[in-house]
Amino acid sequence: MTRALSLGVTLGVLIGLLFYPAVVRGDGGSAATVTLDAPAEVAPGSDFIARVNILWLQDFDAAQFDITYDADVLQFTDVTDGLINSTAIPADWGFMPPGEPGTIRVITNVAGAPGVTGAGYLADIHFHVVGSACNTSALSLSNGVLSDKYGAAIPAIWIGTSVHVSGNTHYLFLPLLQTV
Repeated sequence: MTRALSLGVTLGVLIGLLFYPAVVRGDGGSAATVTLDAPAEVAPGSDFIARVNILWLQDFDAAQFDITYDADVLQFTDVTDGLINSTAIPADWGFMPPGEPGTIRVITNVAGAPGVTGAGYLADIHFHVVGSACNTSALSLSNGVLSDKYGAAIPAIWIGTSVHVSGNTHYLFLPLLQTV
């Protein structure tokens, strides 16, 4: 039932994005949409990647955003560079506050500020599952800022997700004892 509910929520969000009215910028363009894409269910002890997707950017140069997770369920292991239309998007990171797991700040900056246009992803966030079966962790995107090659802000909608640690539910069936 949990898997069906998770699939239903995911489909509902995707359908909602199709019909969500675009946020309109003052220059007539619409806001960029940044989504965190991760598996809905992960196995205990496994590794997975949460991809920070971007649906469309024009003249993109840099980004900064935080990803918050439950450190009792997930262990952050790495950030790797993104890619927009065959242009590498170098990514760096640090814990926020420094040295404390639970939130990482990711900073990207395209060398030389050429301005990248298109769709792709800003970074891949690598995690190891340390939580027990049936634990869940939100993966929240916050404090997001995108900027173009001129240093101007690019409006954006930031959408996080969550992951659930799979587990087998064991039932103990005892025979019904009747006294006669």
